[in-house]
Parts: sequence; structure tokens; C-alpha cells
Amino acid sequence: MALVYSAAEYCAPAWTRSTHSKKIDTQLNHTMRIISVYEDIYQHPVKRLKSRNPVWIDIETEVNTKNQWKSRWKDAKVKNAELVVDPTQKLPGFDFPRSLWTKINRIRTANSSCNHLLHKWGMSESPLCSCGNIQTTKNIVETCPLTKYDGGLRGIHEGSANAIKWLENLIIRL
Repeated sequence: MALVYSAAEYCAPAWTRSTHSKKIDTQLNHTMRIISVYEDIYQHPVKRLKSRNPVWIDIETEVNTKNQWKSRWKDAKVKNAELVVDPTQKLPGFDFPRSLWTKINRIRTANSSCNHLLHKWGMSESPLCSCGNIQTTKNIVETCPLTKYDGGLRGIHEGSANAIKWLENLIIRL
């Protein structure tokens, strides 16, 4: 296809002022329709061999990606999945600076660099928090008297001004 057009463009200066340019345009259109790839896109050819399975044979009805995504999200086993009502919509805080967005997502997914996980990975001697409980993301956000955020997980998820201030002043590196 590109070869036909490139040849036509190469010769264009010679025939632009020609009285026959309409015939050339017609011929170019005709040539483009002869090229099999162009035809296959709009009018699928008949299946000639039983052993061949063209792509268009397997195409089912148009899939609604958003509905499929929602369905998969509903069926998935994800921590704190109830925070995300519609996975096709941007989450609160999407436009925050990357470092802040990362902290919020680590809390949402309960996958932060807390002592519990660091100990599990052999990177910390103890899984305990300064308060004496096992230091999980949930402990940091909801129960530890030293770090607890009053708005809880939901407040951090929503990205309120108080939540941002709490994240910026948090002494624990998530």
C-alpha cells in the first residue's frame, strides 16, 4: 500500500497540472482497492482452506471493556477492594505528586514497608511497632496511638487536606 502511494507522490509534480490528473486519481483509487490487505479490512474474503483460521472468524460481538473490567474487579480477591466502587474511574488523588500518590496507594493496597512485611522478607529484626503491636499498614493508619489517622483508611483514600498533612508528617517511611 505504501509503495503505491509513494510512487504516486514521487510522480505528483509531473502530473499535477496535467489535464489527465483526474484519470490518475481514479486509477490510484482503483489500485488501492486491488491490494488484498485493503480489501480484507472491509470485506472479509471467503475461508478457502479448512486448516486456516482467519482472525475475523473468531471475533465475537463487540466487548464492552468497562463492563468486563467492573466484573473482574468485583470477582477479584483484593485487600480493601471496597474503597474502589468503579475501577474505570480515576481514584481520588490521581493528580497528586508521585511520592504522595505512591504513599496513598501503598496504604490502599496494604502493601507498605511496614515492619511486619520487612520482617517477613528478612529485612527487619522485629515485626513490632513502637507501640508494641505488630506493625501492619492497618495498625499504622487505624490503631497505633503514635501514628493513627483519625479519618481512617477511607479518609486517606479520599485524599483530604488533613490526610495529606498526616502523610507528610508521618515518621514511618511507607
